[in-house]
Amino acid sequence: LTGSPGCYRNFIGKGQKCLLNVSRAEVYKNAHHSSGQFCFQPSRLLGEKTTSLQISSAGQLPHRVSAWNTHIISSFHTSPPFRAAPVPLFWIIVKPAQKLFAIILGRSIRNWWKALPPNKRELFKESARKNKWKILLGVGSLGVLFVMFYFTHLEETPITGRARLLVFGKEHFRELSQMEYDMWMEEFKTKMLPETDARYQVVERVVGHLSESNKDIPQVSALQWVIHVVDEPGVNAFVLPNGQVFVFTGLLNAVSDIHQLSFILGHEIAHAVLEHAV
Repeated sequence: LTGSPGCYRNFIGKGQKCLLNVSRAEVYKNAHHSSGQFCFQPSRLLGEKTTSLQISSAGQLPHRVSAWNTHIISSFHTSPPFRAAPVPLFWIIVKPAQKLFAIILGRSIRNWWKALPPNKRELFKESARKNKWKILLGVGSLGVLFVMFYFTHLEETPITGRARLLVFGKEHFRELSQMEYDMWMEEFKTKMLPETDARYQVVERVVGHLSESNKDIPQVSALQWVIHVVDEPGVNAFVLPNGQVFVFTGLLNAVSDIHQLSFILGHEIAHAVLEHAV
């Protein structure tokens, strides 16, 4: 997902740079930097039209910004809770155990076959030759069932139009997304930055600009993008298929400018739009 041509550089004056600028915003903050001053302005609702995204000539992000008074009217909210469906919950629990079981079973069969005396091996081979048609019928039946399952669970990928296999239906997929969201919120509930934090507002502005620039895509305009900035040193960001955006402060410290942040978040939003796996 790329930004619109409205994303451009703006020079205010010598030594002064404006990272973000939106009309009707009345919050300003000057933070001294070795090369001049930064000017930060608050975010608007993601539902409002973003006229431009103005950045500094260097595009620097605020790494250390003290608390400052803001007045923001925000419509962001968390999704209502859902009960986890038995099928996705069962799959989350069973999938790791399934891999371990396959490894142990495969190794056990190999060891069992190696331990058999030569005459026993010949008996098994002879039995397989006598029942080869039954074995072929069983394998063929499993193959037919797999092909039927495959073609009955194909779905067209949004935007690209390519066919893909979906093991779960859309309802189960949404419930899996909600389960992962609840898990992350429980883990980071004490580390969430408030909406008044300058770092939160930078992320909010970038996501708002990306969603506004791509509102002609139905999958983008249909989602309610909810921002979560986590005070964690890890360099990470991800977007769940239900529109929940998680950005770690470690990533904000790692990127050199707002263009890099926009590129990363655009990539993660594309995963959500294309309904990739949780």
